[in-house]
Amino acid sequence: MILFLLTAVPFGVFFMLFNERRQGKSFRLPSMQFFFGIIVFIPTMLLYSFLVGMATERYSGPGFYFVHLFKDHLFFLAAAVGWFFLLRNQIRTRTADDSFPAVLGFFGGFYSAVAVFDYLEQFTHLDSYVLFLLPLLRFATVILVTLCLVQFLGQYDLLKFAALAACCAIPFLIALPAVFALRHLALPTLMSAGVIGGGTAVAFLKFRDV
Repeated sequence: MILFLLTAVPFGVFFMLFNERRQGKSFRLPSMQFFFGIIVFIPTMLLYSFLVGMATERYSGPGFYFVHLFKDHLFFLAAAVGWFFLLRNQIRTRTADDSFPAVLGFFGGFYSAVAVFDYLEQFTHLDSYVLFLLPLLRFATVILVTLCLVQFLGQYDLLKFAALAACCAIPFLIALPAVFALRHLALPTLMSAGVIGGGTAVAFLKFRDV
């Protein structure tokens, strides 16, 4: 059970890179980008721990959604995207055609480190949400943000901003099944998770046909 939490993202990323190679696409394995993703998570984790440590109030209603949106999804994604643009030259992303493996490697490394942090942070209450749903949502986030940023790098004018807007919407969508699960609402959790999973698959098949 714990193994899935820790390996869903790195194994998923490895499988997708293997699939790229199987389709005849030639690229260098993004090991450096994966390493960069892990390294930049360290200062991100320190800032996260500081901010969460300041929040002592318990929330209900809409506040519950926004707290978990920020704490579990928005903060990490915003930090990862910020680091991505800061390290864009080192990540070596020039065009949409050659940037997918590099971007995937960077976010795969970052969210692999997030998975380890999830385990350490939730060590005392490893429920089905932490062990199964959360790693699936993390992997969906990696795929979706990679697709959005690859489109952002390869588009112009309004399409460029549309890709960035889609990237900004990701945590708000990903947080829905997470909050339903934390509220123990089984049917909304399954339905929203199914929509996220199906949407991720459709987006990949549509925008990765390069």
